[in-house]
Amino acid sequence: MSRFWQNFRAGPMLMLAFAAAAGIAGRDFWGGWWSVALAVMAGLIFVPDLRRGRFPLSAALVALLFSMLHGWRLSGSFEHPLLAELRSMPEGESRAVLRGSLLPLHDGAEAGQGLAVCHFHSMKPAGDDWRKTRGWVRVQLPPKFDLAVAGEYEIEGVLQAPAPPLNPGQFDFAAFCLRKGWVAQMRASRVVLVERRRFAPRFAFIKAAESCRAWIIARLSHGIPEGSPDAAVILAMTLGISDAAGEEVEDAFRGSGTLHVFAISGLHVMMLAGIFLWAARALGYQRGVVLVIALLFGYAFITGWRPSAARASVMASMLLMAPLFNRRNRLGNTLGASALLLLLADTQNLFMPGFQLTFGVLLGIALLAVPMMEKLKPWYEMDPFLPPQVASRWQRWSVKARTWLAGLLTVSLSAWTGSLPFMLGHFDTITPVGLLANLLLVPMAGMCLSCACASLMLSLVQLSWLSALANQANALLASLMVWTAGLFAGLPGASFSVDLRWEKSAAPVELRVFHLPNGGQAAHLRGGDRHWLLDTGNERAWRSVLQPWFRSQGINRLDGLFLSHADIAHVGAAPLALDSMRPPKFHTSLLEPWPFDPPESSLRRLERLTPPGGPRWHRLALEAALTLGADHPVHVLVLHPAHGDRHEKADDRGLILMLARDGVRVLWMNDAGFATARRLLQRGTDLRCDILIQSQHKTDKDGLADLLPAASPQVVILGSPEPITTPDARLHLKNLCMQSGIQLLETGVAGSVGMEFEQGAVLLKCFHDGREIRLVPANRNTSASSGLPAED
Repeated sequence: MSRFWQNFRAGPMLMLAFAAAAGIAGRDFWGGWWSVALAVMAGLIFVPDLRRGRFPLSAALVALLFSMLHGWRLSGSFEHPLLAELRSMPEGESRAVLRGSLLPLHDGAEAGQGLAVCHFHSMKPAGDDWRKTRGWVRVQLPPKFDLAVAGEYEIEGVLQAPAPPLNPGQFDFAAFCLRKGWVAQMRASRVVLVERRRFAPRFAFIKAAESCRAWIIARLSHGIPEGSPDAAVILAMTLGISDAAGEEVEDAFRGSGTLHVFAISGLHVMMLAGIFLWAARALGYQRGVVLVIALLFGYAFITGWRPSAARASVMASMLLMAPLFNRRNRLGNTLGASALLLLLADTQNLFMPGFQLTFGVLLGIALLAVPMMEKLKPWYEMDPFLPPQVASRWQRWSVKARTWLAGLLTVSLSAWTGSLPFMLGHFDTITPVGLLANLLLVPMAGMCLSCACASLMLSLVQLSWLSALANQANALLASLMVWTAGLFAGLPGASFSVDLRWEKSAAPVELRVFHLPNGGQAAHLRGGDRHWLLDTGNERAWRSVLQPWFRSQGINRLDGLFLSHADIAHVGAAPLALDSMRPPKFHTSLLEPWPFDPPESSLRRLERLTPPGGPRWHRLALEAALTLGADHPVHVLVLHPAHGDRHEKADDRGLILMLARDGVRVLWMNDAGFATARRLLQRGTDLRCDILIQSQHKTDKDGLADLLPAASPQVVILGSPEPITTPDARLHLKNLCMQSGIQLLETGVAGSVGMEFEQGAVLLKCFHDGREIRLVPANRNTSASSGLPAED
């Protein structure tokens, strides 16, 4: 039998953990019938042979127990009656008053987010009486409200069902909330303390953790200039306060496959356990272990009881306690026992990516590291024919160095292998460069944590000047880590996405319009295996919507980029798109960049990197024609602006494009304003189309209603509804579409809209509400694609 399977079978707790996971997953996917099936299975195993069937019976009983436990958990979240009631309402929300306790909630921030979690026991919907019901709700507290006292609160506000994603590949916030046990969200307008509680240990612990965290932040920042990004990196690595470090720093660690080094993870806890053990070695092993375990749980508590820190603390504690009870440490067995404890505490942990990655990494180390070290023995061990007594000092040092390097290599490779299935499953990404980056960044992270611990110890003994020196050295180390992570992330092939979809569209051409909030817009065009992007959205939209989409599709490079106009909601992420997706060329209107725009606007920043009108930056004007792709061409005609157009508003300087494929015409309007609509009509431009795409316009009168008769589309795709000028304007547009027989798709309701271009037709699919519309192009005598040259 191979060493791999010997290691696997040597851990009965690990096998029981797999049984528990099977019970939880089955109950989640197949409902209560799965628990019935497990009970029947346990009976079938128990009846024939009570002796030899002990382990299978144990596994079946564990699976049944955790299946039933998960059913109870689901009744308080996914199957909670309040969630069903909110989802049945037209807007998915309702005003209500809750009574219950409040606990502060911090999520990657120092403080001041104004978030809390309410454990309510009574609820009073608007216009109804009080009723008894229990559950957990995530609360956005009123501005300037300070949750300083534990007690019974009355919270009034708007209850909402957690919002599902409106774009494919996007983070599912609704599932996240429900997995955390929060059945709804509330925007509180009034919070009143009804009764103060003197005994509230959980609230007191959280407040104590906040005080400790504030003291640690002050001590670790002492001697470093205020606002320094290096201090933000140190705080992110030690306390998990990642918001101050910035997205660019996080992107560097993510791109190099070392995000676990930057964010709080089990790696940090294990490193701290080693540091604490070394510092407590004078106390003896038994007393030292007790102190280290207390410090580890204290650290996990100070970080806000992050799941990663809590998991690692449980794991490390079980590893450290084994010798105290004369037990041999087996990583696989300890891993299984830790998993059982954590799943017993909350079965929803199984579905958290962090839980899966943590145990995938540790399982990979437990099963693969020792066999790999065995294979490398001839390289790192001393020559067997050389007696150790006659070995030179250099030879002994060489053996130690090679042994350390072999251990680092095998742990890095086995951890990378263990995490690979989950990285592909959750993020569709492979980061081969992480194998090399971890060899440098993991030791550097250990040095960073050691400096932080030294700084805190020096602060405790009132040696502030030495603490400041330690912090400054740590800042230099943090800066070096960020530079190293960026260096690895920038290497060719450092990370790439893989298309793992089971079902793929057979259409040769696709166009997808994304839902972006606050008037933003972006659309992805695919022709065969070539890809173009029409606007990028802002940086937040790029990271939360577009990057996940590209990862889910296995897209690593764009063939071109169209930037409509200098609006941050449309092109704010252009520098990120050009850097990460490396399109060989991009297109703007000939009026961009506008000379009077501020120097830090997106297109003005691009101007400093790439000269307009050069080989990469193409500026387009009225009647410019392009053909995108050769095998499956999409013809593009520019309808606006002309050389003589001059508009102060960016919305009226933007590109207006007509896209045509097999007779189907799509008019891309971005968020063109009233002046643009009037100009198009004055020119007598042929606006006839089958699909019209327009995002909302906030500060100017919308000219879409005037354009509709001239464009006569069959479908209008309208962007985010939040910034609409007035409700009356929106109602007028809806009535106009209804009277004209035009179908109106609002991305805020329908979600992202995908268009699959088939031979002489197009199929529209709405991501959120599931609607499908098949269009046949209207008969026309002209075509936007006549006489267009092919794009080089």
